This record gives sequence, structure tokens and C-alpha cells, in this order.
Amino acid sequence: MFGFGHHHKDQAPAASGPNQIFKIYCRASEDYCLAVRDGEVVLAPVNPKDETQHWLKDMRFSTTVKDEEGMPAFALVNKATGLAVKHSIGQSHPVKLVPFNPAYEDASVLWTESKDVGKGFRCIRMVNNTRLGFDALNGDKDHGGVHDGTTVVLWEWCKGDNQCWKVWPWAEAHAAVESGATMGNNPHAMGGGPPVHAVRVFCKAGEDYSLTARNGTVCLAPTNPRDDYQHWIKDMRHSNKIRDEEGYPAFAIVNKVTGECIKHSTGQDLRDGRFAPRGPNRPSRRSPDPPRVRAKFAQSVQYLLL
Repeated sequence: MFGFGHHHKDQAPAASGPNQIFKIYCRASEDYCLAVRDGEVVLAPVNPKDETQHWLKDMRFSTTVKDEEGMPAFALVNKATGLAVKHSIGQSHPVKLVPFNPAYEDASVLWTESKDVGKGFRCIRMVNNTRLGFDALNGDKDHGGVHDGTTVVLWEWCKGDNQCWKVWPWAEAHAAVESGATMGNNPHAMGGGPPVHAVRVFCKAGEDYSLTARNGTVCLAPTNPRDDYQHWIKDMRHSNKIRDEEGYPAFAIVNKVTGECIKHSTGQDLRDGRFAPRGPNRPSRRSPDPPRVRAKFAQSVQYLLL
């Protein structure tokens, strides 16, 4: 028998940093997401300010615990309560919540994601029984659909929209909505594509400084996670088609606030890194502060998820 979502084409799931907050929702209705209500796991109307809808995807056991298909294990820990989602006692029974002990490897709170079952959705399955996975009970169209308080149970794979899930970063999932469906001042910056992670960019010469946008130029500034001008999108949409002479995939670096991307300089000299389109108030090249990014800056750069 196939495991839950076993036979579908694979695409990479959302990456997880140690403090990344996720929303979890199913294809049956993206207007509802996983929440904790009265000690139970249910679906509730999407509300970014409701921390019972905020989840940590704890990957600490992912390198040592995998399911029968080799998928890495993770725990889903609710930010508001500190409780982890636990396996139910069997098919049709609701999943449970228990205190999460990160020092103890408890298989009953470990889950895996299947391969892609369409449009980036996946099945969330028991690590030790991939035949049973998350199911929004009676959440399919034939049974009335998802509503406020829909119970999440375990069920065998029936190819239902109420069994297909996304574990998606909250910040990126709602950045477009909160800013009027745009990134910065550019409504076409992401071309209507799926949300992606923001990263910081820094060089080996000074890891306490991060790439930022100031007055239309690209420069380094003291690292400040709250400064959105230091948040960048590494856009990989052309990576499959465009590579450099060494075979490395191409990407664009787009500022999250301005929606502008970094453009090549005119050559290898002391010209500043520039944006396309350029800002109107480029500071003098003689100004010693902030340090500017030269044309050839890629060799010692690192990208970290914010």
C-alpha cells in the first residue's frame, strides 16, 4: 500500500529556522488555519495576531529520525501554549496536544511531510505510520467544507483537499496582504509568485554588519533584525534556466521594503552597488559612512534566514 501522499512529484518544503513561525492550513480552505482552542487542535479563521495559530516546526531530530520514505521528522509546537501536536490513537480520532520536551525523542509527537501532492501542498503524516495523516474532519466540499472549529483527525489518504496541507512562514504568507498585495512600492516585484523567505546578507570581513538599502544605494550597516531595509528576498525563479560559467544557479536580490533589486555596476572599480531602478539621492562616494558594497562582492557573502 502506498504511504500517505507517497506517489507524487517532489518539491522542497518550506525551510525552517529555529525561531521561524509558521501557519498551517489545508487546500480545502486557505481562510482557516491550525489553532489551539480549549486544549484541542482545530481550524480557525486566519488571524496573524492570534498566537494560538503560530507554530514552530522543530527540526532537532530531523537528521536522526526519518519515516519509511526517508523524509525528516519534525515536531509542531504551538507558540502560545508550548504544546506539541501528538498522534491520535488511530484513524478518525482527533490529534492531541502534550507538553513538548526538546531533550527527549518522543516519536508520538514527530511528523513528516509527504512529497508534493499538488501546488506545493503536502500530507502531514505520523513518522512511524505514513498511511495516517492530518485530515480536516468533514472539511471537503461533499461534507460541508471547513468551518470555524473544524476538528483535525488522522485518516488514510483519500486524495481530499482537506488532507493536503501547507506549513508556511507567517511573515511571508501575510506580507503581501498587509502591504496591499505588493512588496515595497513595486506591485510586480515578485510577479505574483509564491511567498519566500527574507534573508540577511553579510560578508566575512564583518559579520556584525548587514547589507541594507540607504538613499538609493547598497551599503553595509550595523545588523538590526528590526530594520526591514536589511531584509532581502533571494529570488530563484530563473535559477533553472540561467547559470554562470561554473554552473551555479542565478538569482536576484530584492529589497523587501523598496521592492528594488541589486543591479550590476559598470565594472570592477570603486563604483557603488546600485539598484534597478535607482534611488534619486545617491550619497557622495567620498562619504566614509556607511561602507558601500563594491561591484565584486559575492565571494565572501552569506545568506541567513531572518
